[in-house]
Amino acid sequence: MKNHYTKKHVVAKVVLLSVLFFCSSYSVFSSSLKRYQVSGLRGNLTNANGVYIEEGTYGELDWPYFKHETNNYFLYFEYYSSFVPPLGMPTIGTWAIGSNLGQVLCYLNEIYNPMEFEEPNGLGYILLKNITVVLTATTQEAINISSTSATLNATVRAENTTGEVSFEYGTTASYGTEVSAIPNQVSGSEDVPVSVTIDDLASNTTYYFRVKIESGDEIVYGDNFTFQTEDISSNVETDAIQQIVLYPNPAKDGFYIDAKEQGYVCMYDLSGQLVLKQFIDAVSYIDIQSLAKGVYVVKLHERSRILLKTE
Repeated sequence: MKNHYTKKHVVAKVVLLSVLFFCSSYSVFSSSLKRYQVSGLRGNLTNANGVYIEEGTYGELDWPYFKHETNNYFLYFEYYSSFVPPLGMPTIGTWAIGSNLGQVLCYLNEIYNPMEFEEPNGLGYILLKNITVVLTATTQEAINISSTSATLNATVRAENTTGEVSFEYGTTASYGTEVSAIPNQVSGSEDVPVSVTIDDLASNTTYYFRVKIESGDEIVYGDNFTFQTEDISSNVETDAIQQIVLYPNPAKDGFYIDAKEQGYVCMYDLSGQLVLKQFIDAVSYIDIQSLAKGVYVVKLHERSRILLKTE
């Protein structure tokens, strides 16, 4: 028969255990709240089956206790006397289910070293399953970086749940833009690679980004990474200029381009913003009436040319 400690009877032993406990660097808490699924309870305890969610700490040893998510039951750790000199420890412990903290209705597995946290695992037909949401997110280097686009990469994992995955990015560490990753939902116990290609970026600009995974109230971010888009002016080369003919230049309402091939012509202002994109077939006319007066870079594939837009 188990002789339960009361605070009155075990002050000396508890003080010793408490000192040892607080001197250690071990923490019983995870980075996110733990949750346990309890099943197999019978008789008048059938209402105690279900999900228990971590609420706080209990007793002098500050072990966590868990509250049933709908009913008034507790899953908690308590210690009691089991002194068998000279080899036995003066105190061991047990996980228990009670109608309140300290009011045991059912004992679960025993813990022979209360100084080390052990998860509850049930006893006999009573089963406990850790259903804690485990999310991990690892940002990786960006690839395929051009003057206007880049591909962001990461790996994520969502155990015991399904996680929604996205990337945050922007020109400061505050980000400002969020885009769904591909795939944008992950589950299972394996790392899953995710990525997304972002475009319409400014040239010669540093961007900050990180991966984000969330499930319900749980949100985990990967580390911050940066990349810098290419300087669009560095793509203008003498031999490339000779391969693209623009006329008239300067132009007012529009111009002709003779590139001797099909493809998309892109126009950028001097900040690197894409202002026009049009498919051409050899010699084509480009209407620029909607563009403001200024200097623009006309680019076809990796060949560029400077165009002056007049009033």
